Amino acid sequence: MQLPTLPPADHLISPEIADPDAFAGVCDYIDEGAGLRGWLVLPSAPGVAQRLEAWCAGERLGQTVAILDRPGIDRALGRKTWCGYLLGWSRLDRPALARIVAQTPEAPVELRTANEGLCLPYLPLPPTAAAVLALVDAKTDGEMRPEFKTVRAWHEIEESGLFDHDWYIRQYGADTQYHRPPLLHYIQTGEAEGRRPNLCFDPEAYATQMGLPHGEPRLLHYLRRPDIRVTPHFDPTWYRRTQAPLSPQRPLAHYLAHRGQTLPNPTVTARMLGDNPHGPDRYEDFLRTFPPSLNETPEGEAILADALRLFPELANLRRLEAALDARDLAAAERFAGALRDIGPRGWARIALARLALMQNDHRGASALLHGLRGEPALQTAAAGLLLEAQDPEGAAQMVEGLQDHASPALDSIRIRLAALQRDHAGLTLALRRADLHGVETSVLCEAAYKLVRPGMQPEPGEAEAEALLHAALAPTAAENPFALQARIHMYLQRRQLSDLAALLTEAETQPVAAKLNLASRRLEMLFLSGHLAEALALYREKLAGMRLDNADGIIALRLLSEVKAWDEAGAVILSHLAQGHGFGETVFHAMRALRKAGLHDRVLALAAPMGPDHDHFIDLVRLDRDLIASAKGQAPVTDALRWLSGAKAPDSGGVIYLCADRRYFLSLLTCLASVFGQPVQSDAPVYVFLDSDVPPDWPPAIQTLAQRFGREVTIVSEADFVTEGVALKVELGFFAAGTGLSRAAYYRLYAARWLMALNRFSRALYVDTDIICRGDLTPLVTLDLGGAPLAARVEEEGPEVRAAATRNNIDPARYFNSGVLAMDFTHPRLGPGLARAIELSEKEPDRLIFHDQCALNIAFRAADLPPQWNFFLRPFRPQNGQVQDGILLHYLDRPKPWDITFWRNFREEWRVWALFLGQLLPPQVFTDMLAAANEV
Repeated sequence: MQLPTLPPADHLISPEIADPDAFAGVCDYIDEGAGLRGWLVLPSAPGVAQRLEAWCAGERLGQTVAILDRPGIDRALGRKTWCGYLLGWSRLDRPALARIVAQTPEAPVELRTANEGLCLPYLPLPPTAAAVLALVDAKTDGEMRPEFKTVRAWHEIEESGLFDHDWYIRQYGADTQYHRPPLLHYIQTGEAEGRRPNLCFDPEAYATQMGLPHGEPRLLHYLRRPDIRVTPHFDPTWYRRTQAPLSPQRPLAHYLAHRGQTLPNPTVTARMLGDNPHGPDRYEDFLRTFPPSLNETPEGEAILADALRLFPELANLRRLEAALDARDLAAAERFAGALRDIGPRGWARIALARLALMQNDHRGASALLHGLRGEPALQTAAAGLLLEAQDPEGAAQMVEGLQDHASPALDSIRIRLAALQRDHAGLTLALRRADLHGVETSVLCEAAYKLVRPGMQPEPGEAEAEALLHAALAPTAAENPFALQARIHMYLQRRQLSDLAALLTEAETQPVAAKLNLASRRLEMLFLSGHLAEALALYREKLAGMRLDNADGIIALRLLSEVKAWDEAGAVILSHLAQGHGFGETVFHAMRALRKAGLHDRVLALAAPMGPDHDHFIDLVRLDRDLIASAKGQAPVTDALRWLSGAKAPDSGGVIYLCADRRYFLSLLTCLASVFGQPVQSDAPVYVFLDSDVPPDWPPAIQTLAQRFGREVTIVSEADFVTEGVALKVELGFFAAGTGLSRAAYYRLYAARWLMALNRFSRALYVDTDIICRGDLTPLVTLDLGGAPLAARVEEEGPEVRAAATRNNIDPARYFNSGVLAMDFTHPRLGPGLARAIELSEKEPDRLIFHDQCALNIAFRAADLPPQWNFFLRPFRPQNGQVQDGILLHYLDRPKPWDITFWRNFREEWRVWALFLGQLLPPQVFTDMLAAANEV
C-alpha cells in the first residue's frame, strides 16, 4: 500500500507542549470501533473548547471538539485541560468520502484546527480516504460507549441551538476551579445543580413537569418534545404560530437565534421593550429592570416571579424598594451599594433616584434619571421623580417621548408639569385628554395652587383651565376637604366671591362640613371681600376661643390686626404658639399685634412644642423686647423746628428732596448714605423735609452724614411747608395688618409746592426713604420727560391697584407708583396738578386707597420712568428680578428691611449702609432710631 503524503512541516502542530501560546496536539489512536482519537490544547486558553475538523482532498468531512479527560496532559500542565477528543465515524460525511475514494482512494485524511487550519500529526501515520470509508461503513457502535457519552451530549445540544454560551457565562460565571468550557460544565454538573442552558429553559421545572427520574438528562429529553412550555418566559405554541410560522427550527432555538427581532411570549409586547427594539438581549434587559407593569396580569406576575429567582440583583432591588417604602435609609443604602456595583439599569435607577431624593440629593437623582429609556411605565416613573427633583425640563423631555401613550400616572404628570410651568394651554389639553377618574385628587389640588397663585394675574385663556379644574374637583369636593379647599383657593384668588359664597353654602350641607372648618373659610371670604364687620362678628360667634389650626389662626390674626382688635389678636397669637405653630410669611402681622398687645413677656414665658418656624418667632420676640428696652423713647416735639445747613447753594437747575418722620428717620439716613456714598453722584442740592415728631437731637445726624461725604443738606420743618391745621388720612384703603400710612408720605406734595415757590429750580427729583441708591442720579435729574409735567414708574397691577384705579376712572395700566418722581418745575401743568392733589388729600380722602399716590394719579398723567429708577423689591414676591439691574432699589410693602421680621436676602443692600451708620453715629442715637423704625 502506498503511504499518504504528509503535510508540510511548517503547518504541523507539535506533539510537545513548549510554547503556551502555541497549539500542541496529536492524533494518537485510530479507534476502529469509534473514530479518530487524540488531544489538542492551547495552554494559554484554559476553559476554551478547541475545535478540530477532518479534511481530505480539499473537502471538509466533519468536525468535533476537544472536551474529554486526558490525565497525562493535565499532569504536564498542572491543571485540568479537557483536551481529549473523539471524531466519531458517524460524524464524517460518507457521500463526500465516497466521491474522494472513487478518484483518489489513497488521499490522506487530515485533522486541522477549526479556525487556524493547523494540521495535527498522527501517531502512527494518517489513514487514507479508502481506509476511513471502510471503517465508516462498518457501522460499529463504539461511539456509544459510556466514555463518549459527554461528546454525544455536547454535539446534540450544541447543534440544537438551545445552549446560550454567552448567557451561561454572564449568568453563572466561568468555571475557575476545573476550567471546563460552559457547555461541558452544564453537561457534567450544571444541569444537576439546576442551572439553565438559556433564559427560557428551566431543567428543574421540566423534570418536575415531565416526571423524569433522577439523573435523566433534562435538556436532551426536551429536544424530542420542543412544543412543551417549560417557563413563563417562552410560549412555544404561540411563538410558532405568530413569530416563526414557516421555520423548520424548534421554536425555542429559532427565538434564541432571532431574539433581537421576535418576542418570546404574548405578555411582553414590543412597546414594553421601549427604545431598544433590536438589541440581542432586549427581553432579558427588560426583565432585569423588574418592570412593575407586568404585575397587572397573572402571566406577568409569573414572569416576574421567575426573574426574581433568576437574577440576584432583582432581589437587592426588591429589598431596596421595601427599605425605601419603610423609610429605612440605613438599610436602603446597604442594598443600593450592591446595585451600584453591578451598574444599575431600568427600575434599579428609579429606586436609586428615590433614595437620592430621600437624602435631598436632587442633582444626583436627576443624573440617574436623565437619558433613562424603556417601557412607558419606566419613563413615566422617571418623569414623576424628575418633578420631585425640581427638574421640570428633564421631566418634560421624558414625557415628550410618550406622546401616544396614556395612563393615569402619565396623565397626572402632564397635569403637574403644565401647572408648574403655568402653561394654561398645556394644562387645558392635559385635563381634556386625561381620564380624570384615574388622576388622584392631590394632583388636581396641586394644579389649582400652582396655576392660581396669590398676586399673579390670570393670563388670556387661563379661565378655561380653571373651569376644567373646578369641574374635575367638584365630584369629590362634597367629601374631600382638600378638593374643596382647592376650589375655595381658586375662587378667593380670582375674587369670585359670589361663586365662593354659593360653594360654601352648598358645602355646609355636605359630609365635608365635618372635615373642614367652613366658618374659617367664610371668614376668609368676608375678610378679603372687605366685609370686615361681618367677618369680625362671625369670628366672635364661631371661632373665638377655639384652637385653630395653623392656616386658620393666621387668617384670624390678619382680620383682628386689620380691625385693630389687638387684645383678641394677642389671644390668637398665644394659642397659636402654644400649639407649636409659627407664622411663616405673616410674621410681620404677628409681631405688630404682639407689640400692640404688649405680649413680649407672656410669649417668652410660654412652654410649647418647638419647631424651626416657632423658634424663629420666639427669637424675634426676644430681640424686639431687647431693642425696646435699650431705646430711650424720645418724645415728639410740638414746637416748630428750623434746622438749616448754611448758605444757600447756587442754582444748579435741579434739586433732590426726601421726606421723613420719626419712624422713617433711620431709613432717611440709609437712603442719603447710599446716595452720597456712590463714586460719582449728581451735585444737585439735597433738601430734607421733616415731620414735627422727630426728636430734636436727631437732625444733627443728617449734617454729620453729609459732612462725612463733603455734601450739604437743607432741612425744612413741617411748620414751614404744610398747611396749618390740616388733617391727613393715614388709614390705608386695603388690608395692611392694621398699619397706617406715615403723614410724611403726603409731604412729597407739600414739599414740591414749597420748592416751586422758591423759583430756584427747574427740575426736582423726589425719592422715598425706603430706597437704596446704587448709582449716579444725574441722568434721572436731567431726564427728558417727553413734554409731561412728571415721570414715574407704572405700578405692578394687583387687586388693590385695580381697585384704586377703577374707583377714580384711571386705566390700571397707567396707574403709577409715587416712590420716585422726576418733575419739571417749569411745566405749566405741574403747579395746578400739585394743587389738585393736595386738595384731594385734604378734602376727598375717601376716594384715595393709596392716599397721596392716588391723588397724584388723579391729578397727572405721568411719563413712564424706566424700571431701574424705581426697582421694586417686595418681600412676599418669590422673584423680584436681578438686584444689580436696579439703580434705585425700592423696598415696597411690609415688612421693611429694618424690621426684625424681614428675611429676604436683598436686605443686604440696605444693611450695608445701616452698618455704616452704626459706626458713624453715637450708639444710643442709632439704637433709638432703630427702635423707632420698629415701632407699631
